[in-house]
Amino acid sequence: MVLYGSWATGRSEPNSDVDLLMQFQEVSDDLEEKVNDIIYEIMWEKNFNYFISSYILNGNTYNKLLKTGSTFLANIEDEGIILWENTEKK
Repeated sequence: MVLYGSWATGRSEPNSDVDLLMQFQEVSDDLEEKVNDIIYEIMWEKNFNYFISSYILNGNTYNKLLKTGSTFLANIEDEGIILWENTEKK
């Protein structure tokens, strides 16, 4: 999970959203729904003072974007802050 955007670069403003990139080996509708439910719970607990935007990618899509020179991912890799990384080897 990577924090990117204005919160990662220190340029956030009071109404800036919190941008999160999440990469999973496989992405399903159920997984996306669970992630969105968790995000909503967090926003609810914080009285919606923060809006969290999530971008969920599967491993194949992530790798394709990297190989094609995605400026979106390049910016995230340059400026993003890793919040959590799965270090388990499968």
